[in-house]
Amino acid sequence: MRFPKLMLAGGLAFAIAAAGAADRVAPAPNGIEMPADYKDWRVIGISDRSDNHTMRAILGNDVAIAAARGGRTNPWPDGTRFAKVAWKEAKHPNWPTATVPGDFVQVEFMIKDAKKY
Repeated sequence: MRFPKLMLAGGLAFAIAAAGAADRVAPAPNGIEMPADYKDWRVIGISDRSDNHTMRAILGNDVAIAAARGGRTNPWPDGTRFAKVAWKEAKHPNWPTATVPGDFVQVEFMIKDAKKY
């Protein structure tokens, strides 16, 4: 699977003080709302940003998962949604050589909707 060719319109980033801080977040200026079910999406990949010491889980909705499994990623089909959940890196208290998710930073969304975007 190759994310660099991913062309999803309507990218969205929400900065939230804590993972469970708010049940309802105001829509972004472009009208995109935070998907209520994103925490139930499955992991497609992970990334480690050594430049800003964050780690991320890349989640996909059912459309994204089916497209990835079927090799239909260039272009991704309409209805594809991704969430990129970011945490600051932290050291495990009982295993100092292990890097683990620390404080929640933000969650970003990418949505493929050719009619809307």
